[in-house]
Amino acid sequence: RVERQNLEQHLKECSLQEVECDFSYAGCQVKLQRKDFARHMEENAQNHMRMTQGKLRDVAAGMDNQIAGLQKANTDQKEKLEEEIAQLQERVKEVQDQKNRQIAELQKASRNQKEKFETQLQQVNVDLQKRVKEVQDQKNRQISEVQEALKQKDRQLAGIAAQVREKDEQITRLVAALSERVESLEERVSIRIPPLVVIMPNFKELQSELWKGAPCFYTHNRGYRLQVGAVANSDAGSRVMSVYVYVVKGDFDDQLKWPQRAIVTLQLIDPTGRHEPYERSMQGELKRVLGSPRISFRPFIDHTELEKYIHNDSLRFRVVSVKVD
Repeated sequence: RVERQNLEQHLKECSLQEVECDFSYAGCQVKLQRKDFARHMEENAQNHMRMTQGKLRDVAAGMDNQIAGLQKANTDQKEKLEEEIAQLQERVKEVQDQKNRQIAELQKASRNQKEKFETQLQQVNVDLQKRVKEVQDQKNRQISEVQEALKQKDRQLAGIAAQVREKDEQITRLVAALSERVESLEERVSIRIPPLVVIMPNFKELQSELWKGAPCFYTHNRGYRLQVGAVANSDAGSRVMSVYVYVVKGDFDDQLKWPQRAIVTLQLIDPTGRHEPYERSMQGELKRVLGSPRISFRPFIDHTELEKYIHNDSLRFRVVSVKVD
């Protein structure tokens, strides 16, 4: 007995198992038990050789027939392909010739169109340059006319400006003369009290010298008598002007209280009216000591600001008010 798990292996090795001859492919139809297989192969070796040779001859003949058939089919296919290729080459040549003719026609038409366009473009450029030149010439003439007109206007304005300056100087001189005249008349006929104008002449000549040439005035009716003084350059190395208010002998000193607190408000004024007045106020004590400043504006104004108030080398101060207790 053979166990189930060894059955498959037993069938491969069993000596009683019926098997075919290895040369069955060559025509040997013998079937025998596995135990007789070796003797069969040995005894029929020559038969098996002859069978194999015959089988090989049959296979070779069949292969020759197949090769011949394939060669004929190949030849026929080749001839057909060559004919088709020839037809295609002919068609390609026709298409290429047609394409070349079309390209030549297009190139000729393009050259003609290009030449026509270049001719038109040249004419347009000529016309445009001519028109640009005409416009430029017209523009240059207009510019020249405008420039000449502007020059004429400048000359007219320069003449008018000179006349205005001359008139301004005349007015300034007249105002100064009238102010001096008015001050002289006021000094003669009445007591001067604020508000009033004090003129400082010959400004450039004073430099660091003390100017005390202003007319005296009273703080109020039957009040303290004062005088304005100034120094153009009051501090060495700096360009500033200082202003001082002095107590001078008055007609009513014996009737007044001494010492006395006072607030003085001064202005620098521009006689032309182009600049606003420059105003400062200062507080001090009025004492009955003559000849020394009682109220000092030190410094009063910087020369940079001062320049616009100088006219005809003169300065004009306005004593706005003097307030006493």
